[in-house]
Amino acid sequence: MLWYHIGFHKGRRTTQYDVPRSVLFQLSGEGPSFQLCPVRLPPKAKILRVGVGTTHYIALTSDTLVYTWGEGKRGELGYQPTDWQEEPKLVEALLSKSIAL
Repeated sequence: MLWYHIGFHKGRRTTQYDVPRSVLFQLSGEGPSFQLCPVRLPPKAKILRVGVGTTHYIALTSDTLVYTWGEGKRGELGYQPTDWQEEPKLVEALLSKSIAL
């Protein structure tokens, strides 16, 4: 997983800047052939943290919104189990919760 704020490459950790959004990439491919693929995020989302599991991903935004995607057969994504969630989806069950960094 690689993410940066447009105009400021920040690698693993970010600092708040007045920029319009974050860009998140993940490696995709099989065997010796891999490529960086952009992850579709909501407009103006500013990523603060990214968590990576074996088959699923989680992103926390500066608005304390949590998005997950990937494999969720056992509820790993925080919503109805699904074989595969292609794009980040808001975890609505966490909207009323306090998210600590």
